[in-house]
Amino acid sequence: NPTDDYVSAGQGMIYPSFTVDNSKNTVDKTDGSKVYCYYESGTIYISFEDGGSKILSLENMVASKKGLNSLTLSNIYHNGNIISGNTITFDSTGNHVITFEFDDPYNYISGTSVIKQHSYNINVSVSEAKPEAKNAEFVFGSNNLPSESIIIDNVTHLSISKDHATGSSIGSVTIGGKVIYYPIVEAYTSDGKYEHGNLSSWYMCFPVFKGAITITDYANGGTGEAVIYNSSTTSLPANLIVMGEKAGNVEKNYGPYEGGPAEAFKYQASSSAPADPENVSGVLCYKSPTLSNNARADLNYVVRYQYTDNLGATYYYYIGYHCPETKVGGGCVAPDTLVTLADGTQKEIQYVTYEDQLLVWNHYTGSYDVVSAAIIFNHGYDINTVIKLNFSDGTQVKVTNLHQFLDTDLNKYVSIDASTVAGYVGHSFAKQAGNGYTTVTLESYEVSEEYIGAYGIISGLHYNILVEGMFSADFMYEDYDLFNYFEIGDDLKFDEAKMLSDIEKYGLYTYEDFAEYLTYEQFVGFNVQYFKIAVGKGLYTYEGILDLIEEYLKA
Repeated sequence: NPTDDYVSAGQGMIYPSFTVDNSKNTVDKTDGSKVYCYYESGTIYISFEDGGSKILSLENMVASKKGLNSLTLSNIYHNGNIISGNTITFDSTGNHVITFEFDDPYNYISGTSVIKQHSYNINVSVSEAKPEAKNAEFVFGSNNLPSESIIIDNVTHLSISKDHATGSSIGSVTIGGKVIYYPIVEAYTSDGKYEHGNLSSWYMCFPVFKGAITITDYANGGTGEAVIYNSSTTSLPANLIVMGEKAGNVEKNYGPYEGGPAEAFKYQASSSAPADPENVSGVLCYKSPTLSNNARADLNYVVRYQYTDNLGATYYYYIGYHCPETKVGGGCVAPDTLVTLADGTQKEIQYVTYEDQLLVWNHYTGSYDVVSAAIIFNHGYDINTVIKLNFSDGTQVKVTNLHQFLDTDLNKYVSIDASTVAGYVGHSFAKQAGNGYTTVTLESYEVSEEYIGAYGIISGLHYNILVEGMFSADFMYEDYDLFNYFEIGDDLKFDEAKMLSDIEKYGLYTYEDFAEYLTYEQFVGFNVQYFKIAVGKGLYTYEGILDLIEEYLKA
């Protein structure tokens, strides 16, 4: 700044005044804010997000003499270097100095105007706001209930907050003496129904996220944008797994699970579920194997998940699944369907009793035989899918939901329902003819929904009966291949050579294999010894046989 040497004696120097108008730059700093620009006590403070920048307008410095006459800005310097224009871009941290130079023409020496220069410095403090790394955040259930962390043996377990741990849709389990709350989610069949005429191709779905949990994680090691996994997520995150070992006393209804998804979601004791979830109609689900046609009461699963977030923190959390009862809705024939008795007369199936002697086909001898009913099914009246089968000789059979008939083109019993019947049109089927049999062709069919009763019979030893003269069986879907353990020859007799070969290869069960499950009479009456052939051929499993015993013989 000029000195008094430049003014006349007795005048004294009159300095300009300087003001800063930072309105073009101002971004107020608030609690927790990371981006700001404000002026305070001679310093401009700037902060921007990691990787960002700030353009500072320099049209903010005003100089005047006695507050009346404006001075002319001549130069601007940034850290001593002259700049052009009226902005500076800051993209690195540090302390900076901006120097403003002004021409002051309002000075007089001996009455002569003299231009003098004045300068004013403004300090600029620039900082870059590094993002804070965030752990994953969790909320449970369709109502987004908040979570809390519970440490058990140095492992973080996530629980629904105790303040929200009420209601029928929330369960709990005690682990290490501490209570963990989890949401209970409805599992559902792939078609949304729980009573079927044929459960073939249907399976139970266990949603991974929908109605269960929403996970908010952050990219780039917890510092980037939010990554959200919720009901719209259709592929499994790489850092989310189903735990495979026992989870304390967390159990499914039939015991603790081991082996990851294959065990946790198998639904039936005799099967193993796929290891990976699938996108089912836009929902990421673990799927059970195809449901068997056995009525099943409500089941409740509790499955433990493990999630590792983008900071490397690992969490355990639990999802409970409620599986409503599934059952076959009367997979048999209409109540007035005629069944052939041993004396050749016919009786409506709804009136057949265990005292009646039935005419059946003996595939071991290739001739008719006489046995009583082993199991009589009366499913009662309900809305059932009715498939009316029209055969080439005029025979009609009204199937309720599904039933098995002896296909002589394939030489095996096949299950016919609304989803499979079209594929059997044109096939030949066995029908009684005197002391032998003939074949008739399935020519057409009609499908309708009716309020109708449903009846079925499994005969002792041979499983089959004659309905409207047709060779048929009531094995219930998925179970019927259990009874196709031997190959049937063209004369509808088991192929003896292949039968003996199968017995030699696979062996037979003995009563001791099932003594704790069956009486000896039941073992013999159902030819259970031959079921080992079905197991050996992969048509069924030993556990599946136990399921059948539990479902049918102990009922």
